[in-house]
Amino acid sequence: MSRWTENAILAVLGLVVLLFITRAWSGGRHTPSPRGATVLTIVSPHWEGIRYEFKRGFEAWWNENNPAVPVSIEWLTPGGTSQIVRFIESEYAKRPDGIGIDVLFGGGVPPYEYLNSRGFLEKASLPQEILGGIRPAIGGVRLYEIEHRWFGAALSGFGIVFNRQVLRRLDLTPPRTWEDLADPRYIDWVASGHPASSGSVHMLYEVILQAYGFDKGYSIICGMAGNVRAFDEGGNATPRAIGLGEAALGGAIDFYAFEQVDAFGEDNIGFIMPQNLSVISPDPIAVMKGAPNPELASAFLRFVLGESGQKLWYIKKGEPDGPVLFGLNRFPVLTELYERFLPTAVSGNPYSFSSRLDFNYDKSSRRWNILNDLLQATVFDVHHALRSAWRIVGPSGDTALLHQFVRSPVTEDELTTLAATKWKIPAERARIMRQWSQSASSKFRSISGDL
Repeated sequence: MSRWTENAILAVLGLVVLLFITRAWSGGRHTPSPRGATVLTIVSPHWEGIRYEFKRGFEAWWNENNPAVPVSIEWLTPGGTSQIVRFIESEYAKRPDGIGIDVLFGGGVPPYEYLNSRGFLEKASLPQEILGGIRPAIGGVRLYEIEHRWFGAALSGFGIVFNRQVLRRLDLTPPRTWEDLADPRYIDWVASGHPASSGSVHMLYEVILQAYGFDKGYSIICGMAGNVRAFDEGGNATPRAIGLGEAALGGAIDFYAFEQVDAFGEDNIGFIMPQNLSVISPDPIAVMKGAPNPELASAFLRFVLGESGQKLWYIKKGEPDGPVLFGLNRFPVLTELYERFLPTAVSGNPYSFSSRLDFNYDKSSRRWNILNDLLQATVFDVHHALRSAWRIVGPSGDTALLHQFVRSPVTEDELTTLAATKWKIPAERARIMRQWSQSASSKFRSISGDL
């Protein structure tokens, strides 16, 4: 048997095992379904703690009221939000009437808007006692889709997490705006995840683009990339690196930042949302088209959006009605919980946050995939060359050189047009991405003299 054949067989076996583990693994713990239980299948980018606590909470909530009809949750975790969107599209291309999944849980608004535009989300109904407790919008941002095809399950803010001790050691001041991430004084001390592997990281990049406008936002991203040693997978890698002192600062969604504040204390870890340059955003949930168990899926939405599920986000681990093993440290959408004296894991009220940033979710949804591809070709694929060039450009103060360094290969309008036309043709997408990558590589190598 040839080495190639052996490797191919091993790869296939590995894939089979991976698929088995993905379906059997629930919240980080192997929990076989009770005999005769109806299985609710949920696809999610959520981390282990959320999966564990909502599986445990929902099954207990359901079985207490329906002991004769046991249920169990099966989680599918094929990757981050972008990977999940590609997975869902691929599955519906093969099975248009249904893909064997009941619920999509987590991942930010733009993917839900996109999947809804493709007809992949079902209209769901909530009792008025639940829906009436959720505001229709916050700061101009919808908290649920107008036809009830998705609902915000929790609220999140986007900002900068930083390590106070590391900054003091470097004799640097704490950040105030997204522009600070591109300050050359922070070379090698900025951390960032990869937007193609994490919906929260993608949203951070999109917030920067919309907060400053496409051209300036793209220039900030380029400078920030020059300050980053290497891009991590996942949205929680950046706050963890900062908590451990491996980096000084980086963009993060609030609950990952709060996790580090809890672990290391406010004297060591800080988190800020740049004034008028950020948004509070819902993290949605939806019933999938052709759900195998639509009634059970609706019941799960009622649990997540009702008081029992909302308390899991908000209450400290170990307190009555709160999570058991994992603190989730998130803001609920249920407004009345902010009016009670509860042992909460996070402080503040996101409904009181105000920002002049008018975030356009429709725009974000339309360009989700092409923006990932643009950044892949012009930042991540050429990161080594970009960093070398930034070491010359950043400290130089040369505005002409900086303009060359941060120039995007496309305008915002051109990007929008490509997203609606050539990006639907795989060969054209691949050709243009190669063009972008080669152009970026040549540009950075020209600056650094590495020709």
